[in-house]
Amino acid sequence: MSQRWGNTWTIFAMVALIGPCPAYAQAPSNLPGEARTILAEIEQSCRSFGGRVTFNEGFVQQADFNGDGKQDYVIDWGMPTCSTASAGYCGSAGCMQSVYISNAAGYLSGVDFYGLTPRILMRQSRPILTLDVTEGSESWGWTGKAFTKLPPAGATAIKPSQSRPKARRGN
Repeated sequence: MSQRWGNTWTIFAMVALIGPCPAYAQAPSNLPGEARTILAEIEQSCRSFGGRVTFNEGFVQQADFNGDGKQDYVIDWGMPTCSTASAGYCGSAGCMQSVYISNAAGYLSGVDFYGLTPRILMRQSRPILTLDVTEGSESWGWTGKAFTKLPPAGATAIKPSQSRPKARRGN
């Protein structure tokens, strides 16, 4: 199993707290290979507990973050549920979110971070991903080379040397 899976399925009582949600019997089949591999691990683990996986609505979101005309994917790992165990990709920092960005060779993967309620919004005519985090919310987007955290809307990123006030000299 992947290292991501190591701390999963630990809070079995949570299943009783999960209310009815719109769901998919199976995950979408057009996901990148790495995401399909992890889904197979989720399904296998749930079966090992005698359960069945449900991929709830919102598990996969799509947008063309890098502007190449191909769909990129956001996977909310808190959305799969097992009928006999809890979802294991969530903790005090939220649920794991994975972003798969398309490129000429397939997909860039390994863009993983934690948060809740992933939403794809538009900023300056480009899609961005916004997450609720313990400090409020964060936005992530494609900067031309990488999928990275963006400054808050309306804010301008400053250089480190600009962030310190200049010392005043005494009279």
